[in-house]
Amino acid sequence: MKDFLVTDYIFSPGASTAGYVDFINVTDFDVTRVVSIINQTRGIVIYATASVEKKYSSVSGTRVFLNFDTSTHSAADKLQIVYNSSQALITQDTDQQDLTKLLSRLVKVMENQQACDAAQRQRVTIDAGTLPAVTTVSTVTTCSTVSSVTNAAAIAGMNQEQYINIARNAYANSIRNRLFFG
Repeated sequence: MKDFLVTDYIFSPGASTAGYVDFINVTDFDVTRVVSIINQTRGIVIYATASVEKKYSSVSGTRVFLNFDTSTHSAADKLQIVYNSSQALITQDTDQQDLTKLLSRLVKVMENQQACDAAQRQRVTIDAGTLPAVTTVSTVTTCSTVSSVTNAAAIAGMNQEQYINIARNAYANSIRNRLFFG
């Protein structure tokens, strides 16, 4: 199972083959399970299994010495470590209130994801800003309000005649034959 190690490491930057990441508190550590290490502070991958430049140079216990030069990095930089553990890592919640706070935040974030009416329609919030122009509309199922129509002649390639022809056909086919002249 792939896990993201958050606090179980020590980062010691250094020149190529001198900088290392120590995987403290990782039971049954195996370097072959380290998938990648990303310095999130700098936005740089410093270890990747499929890279010759960013491989490890050696391993000593739980210390993985990096082939990548991290001498310009800081030990305080935040790392994202993807580790393929044999079992799920156990996180300990020493304070039950922390878990409650996290769940409360999750519920708050998910509030706008709920259905809003009996038809199971979802509320969508659009931030103010400039929206790109829609170039093609393939299907419209329902249009409830049209406030103005511009360029109506371009719809059928003719002017108001398109509406007059429909009215004449309706008159001829349904009203005219019912008129009685006596």
